[in-house]
Amino acid sequence: YINELMALNTRTLEDEDGDHDDWIELYNAGTVDIDLGGMYFSNNIGLTAQYTIPAGITVPAGGYLVLWADGDGENDHLNFKLSGAGEYVGLFDSAAGHYAPIDAVYYDPQTPDISWGRFPNGGSEWRAMDDPTPGESNRLQPPQFSQTMRAPAWPGAGESVTVTAVVTAGNSIVSVTLWYDAGSGFQAAPMAASGTSWQLVLPAQAEGALVSYYLEALDSVGQRTLHPAAAPTVAHRYLVGYAPPAVTVNEFLAANRAVNQDEAGEYDDWLELYNSGEVAAVLDEMYLTDDLSQPKKWQLPPDTVIPPGGYLLIWCDRDTGQGSLHANFKLDREGEEIGLFADDAHANVPLEMIVFGPQQEDVSYGRQPDGADAWGFLDPPTPGDGNG
Repeated sequence: YINELMALNTRTLEDEDGDHDDWIELYNAGTVDIDLGGMYFSNNIGLTAQYTIPAGITVPAGGYLVLWADGDGENDHLNFKLSGAGEYVGLFDSAAGHYAPIDAVYYDPQTPDISWGRFPNGGSEWRAMDDPTPGESNRLQPPQFSQTMRAPAWPGAGESVTVTAVVTAGNSIVSVTLWYDAGSGFQAAPMAASGTSWQLVLPAQAEGALVSYYLEALDSVGQRTLHPAAAPTVAHRYLVGYAPPAVTVNEFLAANRAVNQDEAGEYDDWLELYNSGEVAAVLDEMYLTDDLSQPKKWQLPPDTVIPPGGYLLIWCDRDTGQGSLHANFKLDREGEEIGLFADDAHANVPLEMIVFGPQQEDVSYGRQPDGADAWGFLDPPTPGDGNG
């Protein structure tokens, strides 16, 4: 079977030359190996014998074979590429001189780095796969936390806290569990379902209590997802009675080639903090990091203040000698983390924990509008100014 394919491979899988080429996966549902030598592959319905597969190219019994659709036309590299706009792909047998069809698929326009595969392996249903599986059994996306929130965000003494999570998955969700620690170790509490949302009320605590929690989702095939992903090492936390300044990480640029320069004339990565409050935000001794498991990686300098509705640009260049607003870390354009954490006096509770994916050169990623929950790419970027 043609079991899975990717027509827009930008970062998912590399061939032996390090190229991100399109690929097609074959699956052998039988009990004996199959030599594909002499069979034909084509993406042209009028040209069945477009590429003749050489002898010795084998799909093992119950196994998989990935063929590269890169136009090279040698060995396991086909002499055609796949169209991201959608097209036809067919596999044919040459037995007895006839071009007998073995399998074929017509696919629709594709999304970069999302594959198109059968469910189950060799089955008749095709689905988009956020988690491609070249050379492996096709599996549906594990549970994903698309949104988590708590209300109130910063409770006072005697206030209970409602935690809400939005969870999606390729399979059905069996359970979502909230693990919380109010000083006696983590304990499990099942969340109640309402559509794709799950909810739980955490009990009220006394002034100064430190509460940590994380979420665990389980689907019907046993796939589990934690939120945060590195839990319990990294967890959501709040300190009862602590009301932090209304500051958010509002925008960042992880691949600055020609947008804006620092004092030294260098095009460094940066992040922008935004004060959405009506009073000045004092950030003395708070911390920024690119690793949520290391919340105290870089401390903001003394007397750091952002006026109401104002912005502060931090250069992420790993060059602290260039000034007090130059952090000791860089941002990875392939994706990583950004965290803003409270000072030591407030238990370094997280004000912001952001996990981002691959970024584009000279295109920033920011909240839209300023301080909102929604994020999007900004071209051109708006350092120190409102996000469009």
